[in-house]
Amino acid sequence: LGATLGAALAFLIARYLAADPVRRRVGGRLLRLIEGVEQEGWRFVVFTRLVPLFPFVLLNYGFGLTRIPFGQYLLATLIAMLPGALAFTWLGHAGGAALRGDDDAVTQALLALAVLAIVAYLPRLWRNRRH
Repeated sequence: LGATLGAALAFLIARYLAADPVRRRVGGRLLRLIEGVEQEGWRFVVFTRLVPLFPFVLLNYGFGLTRIPFGQYLLATLIAMLPGALAFTWLGHAGGAALRGDDDAVTQALLALAVLAIVAYLPRLWRNRRH
């Protein structure tokens, strides 16, 4: 929830303080990129949230420069970040269980890592489904 609130704040700062000046100054490729992101809307937000290669902080501000509706951005961000957040929480719980000497700590850690692997694979499934 905290990550989603931070993402929303960065989005709104970029939207209301920087979007118009940036649009006036950029041209060519960057403007075409912004327009392409706008066409994909929430789907692009979900894709970038599921791929750990994209820096979340920069994306939050970048999405604020687009005309993606805030509600779509917020919902897509929340939904797409939830599986990874739950998996990392589960992994932390498994680490605590391991420190306490619980017998099922390894099983819990492996399950959490499996969830992370599935989340990392989702963009490929998404892309294959669209083609």
